[in-house]
Amino acid sequence: MMKTSRIWTVVIVALFGCAALLTGSLAQPAATAAPGSPAVCDVIHVFNNYQRAKDLTADLNTRREAIKAETEKRNKVIDARTLEQESYKKGSPKFKEVGNEIMRLRVEARAYLEFQNAIALQDHQALTKEMYNEITSMIAQVSRQRNLSLVLHRELTPIETNNTAELLRQIRDRKVLYASDTLDITDTVLTSLNVAYKAGKAAPTPAP
Repeated sequence: MMKTSRIWTVVIVALFGCAALLTGSLAQPAATAAPGSPAVCDVIHVFNNYQRAKDLTADLNTRREAIKAETEKRNKVIDARTLEQESYKKGSPKFKEVGNEIMRLRVEARAYLEFQNAIALQDHQALTKEMYNEITSMIAQVSRQRNLSLVLHRELTPIETNNTAELLRQIRDRKVLYASDTLDITDTVLTSLNVAYKAGKAAPTPAP
C-alpha cells in the first residue's frame, strides 16, 4: 500500500510539473527578431490596408464620378446644340453661328476634362508619396523601438503570369527570398499607422 501511494505521488508531481511547463510556454510571448537583427516588411500590404489610403481612394473615386458627371452634362449640351444646328439650312448664318458655338463647347469640354484629370493625377501622386513617407517613418519608429539594424521590403504577393519575360522580371524584382516570420514587422507597422490615423495623430517624423 505504501509503495502504491509513493507511485501515485510521483505521478501527480510529474503531472503538475508538465502542467507548469506547458503553462509557462503558453505564457511566453511570440518570438521576435533579436535586437540588432534585420527585419522585413511588406510595404504593398501596408499600403493596401492603411485606412488613410482607403479613405483617399474613396475620395478620389468620388472626385472622378463628379468629373464624369460634369463631362456628361457638357456633352448633352453639345448634343442638343448639334440637333439644333441640323434644323438650320447649311451655310446659313444661324447654321454657322451654332456651329461655332458647338466648336467652342467641345474645346471647353475637352480642356475641362484634361485639366481635371491632370489635377487629380497630380494630387494622387502627391498623396501617395506622402503616405509612403508616413509608412517608412513608422517603419523607422518601430525599428528604433526594437533596435533593428535593417528593414527590407518583403513581397508576399505570389508570382503569377503566363508571360516568361514578366515572370523573369517578377523574380528579379524580389527583394527577399526567405525570412522567418519572427523578422516580419508588417502587422506592427500597419496597426501602428491605423491607430495613429484613427486617433488623428500626426505621422511620425521622417527618419533622416
